[in-house]
Amino acid sequence: MPLALVTTPGPTANAYADRASVVALASYRGTSGAAFLELSEDQQVSAIASAAAEVDSFVIASATLAGATAFPSDLVRANQELAIVRAPLFADGATADPLVPVVSALKRDKTGPLEQEFFEPATTDAASVKALPPVVQRYLTRWMQLPITSVGYGRSTAVRGS
Repeated sequence: MPLALVTTPGPTANAYADRASVVALASYRGTSGAAFLELSEDQQVSAIASAAAEVDSFVIASATLAGATAFPSDLVRANQELAIVRAPLFADGATADPLVPVVSALKRDKTGPLEQEFFEPATTDAASVKALPPVVQRYLTRWMQLPITSVGYGRSTAVRGS
């Protein structure tokens, strides 16, 4: 059964933008939207849902959207733009898995003889925000949820020098 996009705010929503609006934007973009337009309908729906999940990893909108009948336009546009940018990952024969995060959760910090290795969420650090296209960053600015402090679990190694 093909994936169906649900764009009405609520617990079953899986996208901010509908397929028709993303197709219209990709058509307007011409060559920069061509990769999205070349996808099958199922691949387009998957790209939109995946882009919405990526947007969700950066935003905290549940309290603000309680009782809303439509999603805010900046979240819709972020979903549209990201689906178009990530479209090549959903094409037949794509070499990267679109569901695997681009940024690793394993972090290593080495300062002099002190080395620290730890895990932190991959989607809430500055590097993963910078991995988003600038236009998407701009749409998500007011919805971003970035931690004030970063807490990690792991191991540390210190070597006593002479």
